[in-house]
This record gives sequence, C-alpha cells and structure tokens, in this order.
Amino acid sequence: MNIKKVEGDKKPLDIKEVEIRDALVEDLIAAERIAGSPQGFHFLLAVISLVATFDGKTLVFEDLERLKGRDFLDLTEELGLMDAETLQNEFSTLSEKGSLGKKK
Repeated sequence: MNIKKVEGDKKPLDIKEVEIRDALVEDLIAAERIAGSPQGFHFLLAVISLVATFDGKTLVFEDLERLKGRDFLDLTEELGLMDAETLQNEFSTLSEKGSLGKKK
C-alpha cells in the first residue's frame, strides 16, 4: 500500500510551544458548561483551552479544532484526559443500566 500525505483545505495550527497546568475540578466543570456536555471532543478541547497556552496565547476551544490530531492526542494524554473520558463513559453506561452503586 502506498500512502501519500497531501495538504488539507484548512491549515492546521502551527504551534511551537505549549505550556499546560494540571486541570482542576473547577476546570472540568467550566469545560462542561462551555461544551454543553461532560464528554466528547468539544469537552476535551474546552479543558485544554482552559489549562494551556499556545506560544504564550490563550486560545478558545473552537480555535483548537485546527490542532493536528497527533498534537490533540498528545495533549489529552499529557493531561490524563483520555482516562477521564473513559471513566466518564463507564459511569454513564453503568448509570444507564441501573447498576451504578449496586453490589454484584
């Protein structure tokens, strides 16, 4: 198989340096308000926008939609957000099944 990389229609963000701090619970709550949901890509981008600066600038989550996929995944991993996303999905699934808090 031959894979050829081509430029897309939209130019990705060209970030040289990202500074991040640990996300606090208040950041997660604020991100939920911004994104309208405690899960999904917009939630993750909202958390990142609250705790990171990009080349010394704060960016809103809509701007971060142009991050390269690899950069987005690296940031979510660095902040431990992928684990939080998985945990949130597990709680939602258990809650929907009515088995949250029940002993087996």
